[in-house]
Amino acid sequence: RNPWGEKEWKGAVHDNWTKWPKALRNKLTASSANDGVFWMPWEQMPSFFSSVTICKVNANWHEARKRGQFSDFSSTITSAYGLECPYGAELEIEVFNAGDGNYYNRLKDPDVDLFLILLSSNGYCRAYKHDVDYYITLSTVVPPGRYLILAGSMSVVNYMVYPAFNLVVHGSQPFVVHDQPSSYELVADAFHAVAVRANNRQDMGGGVSILTFDDNGNFGLVCENKSNRTVRLSSNFQGSKNVLSSRHAFQMVDTIPARKQQLIAIFTRKMFSNDVQIAYQASGELLDPDHYTRAKNNPHIPPQAYGKIFENCF
Repeated sequence: RNPWGEKEWKGAVHDNWTKWPKALRNKLTASSANDGVFWMPWEQMPSFFSSVTICKVNANWHEARKRGQFSDFSSTITSAYGLECPYGAELEIEVFNAGDGNYYNRLKDPDVDLFLILLSSNGYCRAYKHDVDYYITLSTVVPPGRYLILAGSMSVVNYMVYPAFNLVVHGSQPFVVHDQPSSYELVADAFHAVAVRANNRQDMGGGVSILTFDDNGNFGLVCENKSNRTVRLSSNFQGSKNVLSSRHAFQMVDTIPARKQQLIAIFTRKMFSNDVQIAYQASGELLDPDHYTRAKNNPHIPPQAYGKIFENCF
């Protein structure tokens, strides 16, 4: 079925196909109305459709909707929403690209880089979804508690082309969604939680580690410094292909204070690019604590982009 309710397949087995067996036509209830409902041969379907979406209808579920703004990781803050589930719930959380004039036109508007992060009250990444599409859905089940939703785009250009998105939450039990103050630090901690969940960790020695997450054409790099000394991390992504950097650079040098973490950068695929390659080198150096205690970043990032302090590291 065409969800827009109009325009139909005109080839074999279309509504007015003259070769319909009468009994089969009656059984399949083929209609000549332009209602968006039609049959077509399976063999020809892949030539016209790249994906199939099944609309999940849950009777008596609860719904909440919020409006959000895409952000530029280097200058603005990702939208955040508090979620209270006093009874626990099965949840369907969706982000829709609002498109041109709050209406997405699949014929005119390209797909958009979208993400959803669901954090528990203790900062654990309960669920994560990222894809390049006009909408994404995160399906999960949560116990009673308070949660945090971060929604938006990892692409540094989406906020200029498509400034707005719609967040929709459906739940099997009553819940409340409300606007939540966001910050660079919160965003850094959220993506650190995503990296911890991905469980791709490289120990660089001396209490310093780098963590990465990589899916559907995006790549994130986080540094954990659990030592009592400042570390200088040098990152080189110049061998990467068809990606954009949240730091607007492919070579970065960051000094990360003791017992702090930093979201180094997020790389997303360029619009209309499918051949994406990530190639990087990273090296760390522990610095003299008497001379290096403050953060220093090249290129510059907001100081709030540093994540939480690691407590009880030793």
